[in-house]
Amino acid sequence: MTTPAFPPGGLPERIIVEVTTKCNLRCTSCAITLYDFHGQHIPWAVFERVLPLLPHAKEVTLFGWGEPLLHPRFLDMFRAVKAYPHLRTYFVTNGMLLDRVAEVLVREGLTYLGISVDGATPATFEAIRQGGRLKKILANLRLLNDLKRQHGSVEPRTRFVFVAMRQNIEELPLLVDVAADHEVSEVKVNYLTVYREEDVGQSLWHHQALCAEQFEAAATRAAQRGVLLTLPPLIGQDQGAEGFHKDCHLPWTELFLGSDGLVRPCMINTETLGDARTKDLATLWRDAKYQWFREVVNSAGPPRECATCYQARFSNVNRYEAHIQLGAHVPMTTGLLPPEQITHTGEALRRAQAGR
Repeated sequence: MTTPAFPPGGLPERIIVEVTTKCNLRCTSCAITLYDFHGQHIPWAVFERVLPLLPHAKEVTLFGWGEPLLHPRFLDMFRAVKAYPHLRTYFVTNGMLLDRVAEVLVREGLTYLGISVDGATPATFEAIRQGGRLKKILANLRLLNDLKRQHGSVEPRTRFVFVAMRQNIEELPLLVDVAADHEVSEVKVNYLTVYREEDVGQSLWHHQALCAEQFEAAATRAAQRGVLLTLPPLIGQDQGAEGFHKDCHLPWTELFLGSDGLVRPCMINTETLGDARTKDLATLWRDAKYQWFREVVNSAGPPRECATCYQARFSNVNRYEAHIQLGAHVPMTTGLLPPEQITHTGEALRRAQAGR
């Protein structure tokens, strides 16, 4: 491969801040539900470590494993980033708390907003995204659209982020209609990552003909409704061919800061490249550990977790490991929970919805 170039100035052009690893939902196949996650909000002092990088960056994403709107200082973080008006700003939310911040996001200029929607009907959506309510999320979207009209703004531009699995793939064409009806300009589709044996049958690795059929139907509907549909490659058609993953440029262009203060190659990788609590990020970016990672990430012998990459943008979906990650290592966890401790309802869900 051609070695990626550093952005001008040699510092990352995109900064990703994991605001929290807490969540108010318990989605059936999410690592937050299935693993013994150490849920925590990023401390303000750690967040401030990114500020010196912002004059050199192009985009800041306020998102990681958890629901960013649970952080009590989310809007403070957003405003601190917006002090640099050249920056694009983006985050993904489950949408349940969007009404609390919509006015500020529109008035102060969020660029892009992703909303996780894994079903076009309440029954499918709420079976997967347990604790969520599709009716509530769509009402919040209508509120956001009303506020955009009041302020004469086209931003934030919105997208649905859809995790495709056997349980919901036949609703993808209908979701395009839901998007169009709610002024959502894009539907972005990612393949489900499976962490447990019990969920293997949900992976579209095992339903490739159905997947191709529904992708085609959704693409036809999107063209009719004027919605941008962003699909992953069909299995067997990824440009990654037989490689471990597509050429990865992340360690040259993007910096991921975990809510625990550790810098990692990306959200799903447990490799630690530095600790922002003890060293400034510009120094970490140039340190020997980062240089080592740049040398090996696209090599014939990449680190273990890169060899089984399931990161949505760079994974090679021709490979089984891009879909099935049984018992994978996940940052800020010590492994999968025993089945009897995986609770989607009752007191555990109430605690999650309270952000505890």
